[in-house]
Amino acid sequence: MIIWFFEKLMVRDRLQLQSDCFALCKAGYNPITDYFELLNSYKNESDFSVMTNVLSNLGDISLMARNLPESVQNNMKGWKCQLLSNLKNKLGWDGKDSDTHSDKLLRSTVMDVLGKSGDSEVVSQAQKMFADHINGGNQIAGDLRSAVFATIAANAESNEEIQKLIDYWTNNKESQEQQALIERSIGYVQKNDE
Repeated sequence: MIIWFFEKLMVRDRLQLQSDCFALCKAGYNPITDYFELLNSYKNESDFSVMTNVLSNLGDISLMARNLPESVQNNMKGWKCQLLSNLKNKLGWDGKDSDTHSDKLLRSTVMDVLGKSGDSEVVSQAQKMFADHINGGNQIAGDLRSAVFATIAANAESNEEIQKLIDYWTNNKESQEQQALIERSIGYVQKNDE
């Protein structure tokens, strides 16, 4: 019943509802779990303005959760992957003729969040795309490079994987844009393989 009602809300109402709930949680009036429970109703949401606001709020929560136990952070990442799974399947990595400008912008943002959250499908595809890109094959579309580079860095299991990003940075002095993306991506490295 709630899902049926929720899907009848206008975009501006869906945007405002989650935004107000997040503001109440952030101000300490409601527990943050209220926001997570509300977002479970957003699993089929695909509007750009709504989802970018949701993802921005989740980014704020992730920053606040940095000092929580790793198990809590991993649970949150898993929850984000579930929340975004329908949107991931709808958008995919490859652009479609029917894509709106908003779809293109949302695709890169969703893949970025999922990659940093460890979604296995996104990580696997990003690794394939990166390997192809650095070996001179299919080049990663400009709007997806940041998501791919950050996914590679966030999920690196060894120094060798990080070294591939560094080597690509070194060998691409003519592309300051790609170098800057790699520099920002290195900040997402989580494991230290000494």
